[in-house]
Amino acid sequence: MTVREAIERACRAEPNSFSPIEMTEWLSRLDSQIHREIIATHEGAKGEFAGYSGETSPDTELLVPAPDDLGIYLNFLEAEIHKRTHEAGRYNQSAALFNEALAQFENRYNSEHLPLSKVTAFRFK
Repeated sequence: MTVREAIERACRAEPNSFSPIEMTEWLSRLDSQIHREIIATHEGAKGEFAGYSGETSPDTELLVPAPDDLGIYLNFLEAEIHKRTHEAGRYNQSAALFNEALAQFENRYNSEHLPLSKVTAFRFK
């Protein structure tokens, strides 16, 4: 899923007055967290996550691949919209669905990728 696809789907589901730049920044914050907490903790992680900004191409692929992408990105953007428009009930529902989708992705990622080995800095011999 691309930045554009995620934003367009969220805006169709939840019409709002937030700019694509604001929503891109939300996605950047989310993918930064996903990279730091899930992807970078496993072997094969590629470098640092540079983030997205107003200059980022809308055709940039987001970090989470299908089949988990839709549940994560759509529910995350909907939750952000509801939070900022003070719709607590709708926020809680979107946040719960997002958390469920993220946990499912994390479990799948953990089962398909080897974790980084932990190096002990000091040991008595």
